[in-house]
Amino acid sequence: KAALQGHIQALSELGGMHLFGRGVERWIAIAAEMLTVAALDGDMNALGTLADYHGQIEADAMGGSLLSALSLAKMYDRGLGVERSKIKMLAWLMFGMKYGIRDDDADVREELGDMREFYSLVMTLTDKVAAKKLVKQMVALVAGTKGTPRRKSAPSRPKSPPRSVGGN
Repeated sequence: KAALQGHIQALSELGGMHLFGRGVERWIAIAAEMLTVAALDGDMNALGTLADYHGQIEADAMGGSLLSALSLAKMYDRGLGVERSKIKMLAWLMFGMKYGIRDDDADVREELGDMREFYSLVMTLTDKVAAKKLVKQMVALVAGTKGTPRRKSAPSRPKSPPRSVGGN
């Protein structure tokens, strides 16, 4: 209840619970979103958890999670548990738009698209090229482990997870 009412520490705790599946379904994408919102608000526990488990969030995004890709973009944009990198941020936005096929939600896709559009306007051509190169490397990595990532196709998608509290 406290997380739903916007209590940041509760949001951080609930994010950790989802990350580990403690008392709730293990759901890395929701955990990443909750922890990112809490970290953006200055919660140091959330920031530390993002730093410790960003590899799991990356694996989830590379497995097709749109919400995890958006969370990673926010993490790299602000340096939340990872080094700050606009190139990596844009790469996750591009990867998510193209290969985000799980937990697809219109609001998440819109936020991801808005971020991508904004940063595509303000970033240098050199940085955009570097981000595209990074996306190709990410796709090659996924292809080497389990096959080429599936692209987003028709708009008919299963019902997505509930949006996290905080609206980021």
